Amino acid sequence: MSRGKRLLFTLILFVIVGLVLELALRLLRPELFELAMVERRTHVYRDWCARDLVPNASAHYLKTRRDGSLALDYLLETDAHGLRRSNPGVPLETTHAGRPRTIVHCLGDSMTMGWGVKAEESYPEQLQGLLGGPFLVLNLAVDGIGVRDAAERSRRLAAEFPPAVSILLPFKNDVEDDQRDLQHDRRSRFRHALGGFA
Repeated sequence: MSRGKRLLFTLILFVIVGLVLELALRLLRPELFELAMVERRTHVYRDWCARDLVPNASAHYLKTRRDGSLALDYLLETDAHGLRRSNPGVPLETTHAGRPRTIVHCLGDSMTMGWGVKAEESYPEQLQGLLGGPFLVLNLAVDGIGVRDAAERSRRLAAEFPPAVSILLPFKNDVEDDQRDLQHDRRSRFRHALGGFA
């Protein structure tokens, strides 16, 4: 079998296995399938990271347990910059009372982003409330992101919102996320994209 035919066969097999797995998930665990579809509306793969938030996105994460009790019920909304905020439609103001605001970047994963809770309950929003108007606290966190990608996300936003302070809340699994992303970097662009899609 030639190399081209093997590649075509592999791609067809990959699609068939994916369709069978999706069908099985739809039938056996429809609530997990629905959660995965919601996740696709708010998360995206980019060439510089394995996971990022979609700008101007909104999705309601709702999951019940087998006994019918509520396991997860929260809204994830992002603004035009892909940041989670309680008021994503309100533009970010870089001045307060005619003076530049001190910009704070909060970096991290799901703990910083506030996965599973309301946006106003996340620690960056709580910090904004404590510091007040002279400060602009931005929640740059993404669930499942590592330290390396968090720093890159901050660099990409720094041109428009240069931070005076950056706060990183790392956890042990963030190192594993970084190792995963470094493995992605060593792969070809096609395999990298395929890994992100999967």
